[in-house]
Amino acid sequence: MEDRGVRRVEIPDSSQEGSDGSAGGLALPFHRPYLRKIRSVAKRGRAPPPEAPRQRPEFKMWRGRRLFLDRGWTLPRLTRGFGKRRHGLPGLEDAVVLEGARQLGAFPRGAIFQTSSHRVPPLVQNLFREAFPAVPPEGGAWEVIVCGGGPSGIAAAVAAARGGARTLLIEALANVGGVSANAHVSIGIDTPGGPLFAEFEARLRNLGHAQRSFRPERDLHDGGRVHFHGEMLKAVAMEMLLEAGVEVRLGMFASPACVEEGRVIGVIATGKGGARRFLGKAIVDCTADGDLAASAGASFFKGDPEDGRLQHVNYRIVLEGHRWDEFEKRRPPAAELRARARAAVVEGRIHPPTGIFKPSAECFPFDAHSGRVVLDHWEIAGVDATDAAQVARTIAECQRAAVETVRFARACLPGFEKCFVAKFPSALGARESRRIVGRYLLTREDVLAGRKFADGVARACFFIDFHDSPPGTTTPYDLAFKRANRPPPGDYYEIPYRALLPREVEGLLVAGRCVSCDRAAQASLRGQPTCFFMGEAAGRAAAIAARAGKLPSEVEVAPLRAAMLEGG
Repeated sequence: MEDRGVRRVEIPDSSQEGSDGSAGGLALPFHRPYLRKIRSVAKRGRAPPPEAPRQRPEFKMWRGRRLFLDRGWTLPRLTRGFGKRRHGLPGLEDAVVLEGARQLGAFPRGAIFQTSSHRVPPLVQNLFREAFPAVPPEGGAWEVIVCGGGPSGIAAAVAAARGGARTLLIEALANVGGVSANAHVSIGIDTPGGPLFAEFEARLRNLGHAQRSFRPERDLHDGGRVHFHGEMLKAVAMEMLLEAGVEVRLGMFASPACVEEGRVIGVIATGKGGARRFLGKAIVDCTADGDLAASAGASFFKGDPEDGRLQHVNYRIVLEGHRWDEFEKRRPPAAELRARARAAVVEGRIHPPTGIFKPSAECFPFDAHSGRVVLDHWEIAGVDATDAAQVARTIAECQRAAVETVRFARACLPGFEKCFVAKFPSALGARESRRIVGRYLLTREDVLAGRKFADGVARACFFIDFHDSPPGTTTPYDLAFKRANRPPPGDYYEIPYRALLPREVEGLLVAGRCVSCDRAAQASLRGQPTCFFMGEAAGRAAAIAARAGKLPSEVEVAPLRAAMLEGG
């Protein structure tokens, strides 16, 4: 169908909600001569006429093809919601919204729509235009495509390439490393990380940029915690990727997935030069937020099942130019620090970020619990890491607050007269977003019992660590709480391979904090070493599947388990 004379129009329906909780709506390209007729029949509440100009009788809309919302316009009687509700458009009864935030009265631009219908009647042929054929393909015969360059993505790409598969890694930021490199959370918590994590740590340690620490009052795993240098972490991870033969594309956001007959066969990635289509034999979603799996039609959970609350995000800056020794000599009393911070907020000299949880907004940046001023790291509630607008607002507000707290520190804190922000994070430290529904759902009970599985491919033993708003629990936790909310002493639980396989979608593996689990299990397995562990397992499996011409769900798990957990 020619693009000439086609206008793309969004048709949202705020009266109904989809099966994923988002508002219903369609993006329909209308021919201008037909547009007036559609508007008029919608107002009268009747179906459009049975015939329309410029038909294509042989046109087929295959399962998994996408349409994208472009602009806001409402025709409530033409479409009646998503999920199992009918649209009033024949052939689209099973249509669903795959992605897009809930919004009253309009559906935001960029939301993704999918139908499972194999053949669309003539009327609907004239209303829809396929999206993917318009996206130019990128040359390259990749066998494995990994989306996301955080801990799980690094491990998945290296493992796949070392397994003999031609591997592509797509990362949205200008470097790999994930939260360690970009959110200044460069700590590997006290839990196993797998073979590749051990190699990664050894490389950094040989350069003097990784060290282990063990504190009996804090750590429950014998290895303790590992602390990385965030900047060198980026370079060492890139070194491992390039040595393995991975092709790396930076500055490209990978979503949505390309799906044919219920199987993910590639991804649309957008960056400099526009959108490109990348095709591969096995795809691994390591985006942390499950962006690719969600766009492919995989079901997911998000937040607390009772009220939808998400764990807090972190915002960490690197502050330099201060003298702690001078501050300790002339430290003002806690009550005076609190009063000064409170006055700064009341007078408008400091604007606490929206949703600030720790330190509290009333006397930001003074933390009443610890009795000290917190200048370099804050916890913020109510931020959905999958919502670009919320993330942008939070980062912008935190940058402003950082400048204001520097002014406050220079004026009010001894030894901080010349302090400055040496580095801002380029990402939020998000703890929780989507959890994909897989072929096994790892639970709190599995974690506490130290459960093992015949298809277990990764180990973990960290406690169930919530950074939650009321009525949830949050840090600090004492040692007794940690022991009561983790596997038995000296034991661990396993993450089964089935938790890495989305239930409804083939050709795709998921690794990282978005794997299939309940909220409590996610609060344990979200640590960077565990994400590395899962990513390595997913990468190995993807390489096996791609080279054997199989689906990831058809991979024999016993050899994979032996390689991951028994050094085979």
